[in-house]
Amino acid sequence: MVQTLQTLSVEDNGVQLAYVDSGIPSPDSPFGSDYITLFAIHGFVFSAHVFEKLATVAKSSGVRLVAIMRRDYPGSTPIPPADVESISTGTDDDRAAYLRARGIEIAAFVDKFVETHNVPPPTASGKGGGFAILGWSMGSAFANAAVVNADALNEAAQARFSRYMRSLIYLDAPYVALGIPKAEKFWTPILDESIPLHLRVPFFANWITSYFAHGDFSTRDPDVVEYIVPSPTRVPSIYHMNDAQREAIVCGESTWTSEVPFMVFCEPQFYATYQRAAFDEAVRDRFPNMKVWALVGDCGASFAFTALFKMQEEDEACGGGNINFRIIKGGNHFMHWDDPEDTLKVILDTMA
Repeated sequence: MVQTLQTLSVEDNGVQLAYVDSGIPSPDSPFGSDYITLFAIHGFVFSAHVFEKLATVAKSSGVRLVAIMRRDYPGSTPIPPADVESISTGTDDDRAAYLRARGIEIAAFVDKFVETHNVPPPTASGKGGGFAILGWSMGSAFANAAVVNADALNEAAQARFSRYMRSLIYLDAPYVALGIPKAEKFWTPILDESIPLHLRVPFFANWITSYFAHGDFSTRDPDVVEYIVPSPTRVPSIYHMNDAQREAIVCGESTWTSEVPFMVFCEPQFYATYQRAAFDEAVRDRFPNMKVWALVGDCGASFAFTALFKMQEEDEACGGGNINFRIIKGGNHFMHWDDPEDTLKVILDTMA
């Protein structure tokens, strides 16, 4: 069953973001009335409905999961064509402004949801309450933008954000979401012009939801870790979705107009935003309780490893401890769909 979307207005001009809400956990769940709220941001092609299985296990774990539907996806306000055009034909400043606007929208959504729904604040012990922002896949770029641009909110909202923010979580973030150059041998069907356009989304949906065999992660060598073959023992996650679920989750070519130029042209803006979110002292001072985590499944496509190794190098260069890392055994890019209980346990570990 596909959950019904709700909507929340985030700007005075009528911009709305749709969302999936798991609801308030029961009082006898682990955190009682001091539940933790997890705001999840989906990636490219796949909508917020991809978090529904995670939502089904959230309430019993003391978590309220709110999966935000980005603009140009079902239920949320479309992005004006002129704004989209500025990505490919505008200046770097235009692209930075576009990313900033998307971040402010999500930050405004988070704060308005917190205020409207009386989300519990962090407890004195720090074990319960407050919220985390999780960016899955391409959603990591938007998670960074929300954190970095929360200072555009009014003073009361900024104070709430600062007090409530527990964790910024990258769940299987690809290199492109962080503005990190791709590995030399990396390939994706979505940009392969030898594949007919109408076949790219179904090919991509099968490929990206597969399980892959990899080499030794400790080498941090893309040529060693690079995927070998899809696993013969686990079928792609797309086949664990029924027809209604696939229709709601896979958005296909309808989102390409804004999404593909965004990924192709905004690498410098993604990188600058990630650098600020992960390493900038002013941002960290604004969110004193925020932990940054990078979670990567060891059976996913290799684009997340390119990002992981670069993040590890940069964290070490900055003295270490700015980003926490965890490789999830047996997890693919859709670990939150195939293994929601185990994935949620790992996510909760990031907020302990």
